[in-house]
Amino acid sequence: MGTVDLSPLLQALEERRAQISPIIVFDTIDPVKVRAYVDFLKSHYQLQLLNPWQRNEAGEFEPLEAFARRFMERIRGRREGELPPAAAVFGFTAPLAEAMRPFLLSLLYTDAVYDADAAVFLFTESPRILGEEVLRYSILVHVPPSTEDERLTAIKNYATALSVPIDDVTALRLARSMRGLPLHHVTSAILYSIYNKGVIDADVITKYKTRVLGNSGLFEDISSRHGFEAVGGYNNVKEFLKINVIKVYERPDLAERLGIPLPRGLLFFGPPGTGKSWMARALARELGVPLLRLKFENILTRYYGESTSRLDRAIRWMEDMAPVAVFIDEIDQFTKRSEGMHEETRRVYSRMLEWLGDPGRRTFIVAATNRPQDIDEALIRAGRFDYIVPILYPDAEARLEILRVHTSVVRHVPLAEDVNLEEIAVQTNGLSGAEIETIVVRAAKNALREGRGKVTMSDFYDALDRFNTPEDREREVKEYLQLAARYTNDRLLLGGST
Repeated sequence: MGTVDLSPLLQALEERRAQISPIIVFDTIDPVKVRAYVDFLKSHYQLQLLNPWQRNEAGEFEPLEAFARRFMERIRGRREGELPPAAAVFGFTAPLAEAMRPFLLSLLYTDAVYDADAAVFLFTESPRILGEEVLRYSILVHVPPSTEDERLTAIKNYATALSVPIDDVTALRLARSMRGLPLHHVTSAILYSIYNKGVIDADVITKYKTRVLGNSGLFEDISSRHGFEAVGGYNNVKEFLKINVIKVYERPDLAERLGIPLPRGLLFFGPPGTGKSWMARALARELGVPLLRLKFENILTRYYGESTSRLDRAIRWMEDMAPVAVFIDEIDQFTKRSEGMHEETRRVYSRMLEWLGDPGRRTFIVAATNRPQDIDEALIRAGRFDYIVPILYPDAEARLEILRVHTSVVRHVPLAEDVNLEEIAVQTNGLSGAEIETIVVRAAKNALREGRGKVTMSDFYDALDRFNTPEDREREVKEYLQLAARYTNDRLLLGGST
């Protein structure tokens, strides 16, 4: 229930009338938008539909060859005054795209197709699976998942139809919170909220959006309810980010007047367990934007071109949802310099580099790696990441703050009067933030085992005695200090770590 913006379709039809191409590719499979587009096309064309997963009137799946033959017969048999023939194709897979490629290419060189004003409309989330030779001579149309006007109209229409009270300010805020959702999911989220809460509720909408992102297989919402107050130590890093990232986003008008561009991304590096992802989550919270983890493990597939198409789809989602922060963990695993990199992986990597370097990119990227020395220098070139930030083993002051965070902020651990966190901070020299958290949890388990309601210093000593610190930790600390000196691109970031 709502009005679908047909402007992308109308623009494509203008280009078709200009004989740019008889092939029009829409990068959407949103049922709401596809139905609206098809309904409009039926009034302007003799429309023939192909859905490889749907049976025809005879109860059979129509072979592609029969579909193509029937389409060409309609083109050649068109009479004067009749609507031009057209075909709409859905349900694309990589094998179907490969099978259709010869038919689509043949249309480009058939005079009768142009004479009859015929057209083929393709709906797919992955245009690249059609092949470069098809796309090069097609009209490629980007269809936004949903516009603000579409979302606002849907909210007001459903609220009116179902007698749900809502004011204009709340409606606009909800419409903006659903940025990036396809229109089908916008309407579903509205109805889901109304049926469960009786109102269009912001929390329900957020949970629904998180579920949609998870179902895409491309993202995981890892947003945190904690900001920098839950990051123990690393005060120099937090202060640096407040000044050079957060403040720019808080005062974009002043930043623009001073000629300062919006930050585009950060690369955190350091040993495992030092809190790179935790810092990313806290930063996103401070910026007031969601943090999505890009699931590269689901990007790469064995089909030619499909990996790049999945990355393209992920990029469209990210850009349409902006402002948003995206976390790429262990980015060295994807961009590792290797002569043996698979050709498909190489194409995905090249596409990623292209997007990261795009001046128009609106998504804020936070990447993390344990091994900056393995990253291709092209990735860390200026223009892709604003700052390369070391997150090293915490010093004594940072360890004390980490202990305070894990006993009174992230979790509340009742401590006995004899507990001396300063002493524990000294005893945990060389440990990472994750390892210090483990010490706190193990100490609490000791108290639980003894049936006590508070954690004592003895519990902490026991946890420390049983903790196995790697023998090469001292060497590792020195190596990461050398890496920090080599890769950090602002010397203000080189303090506050061991």
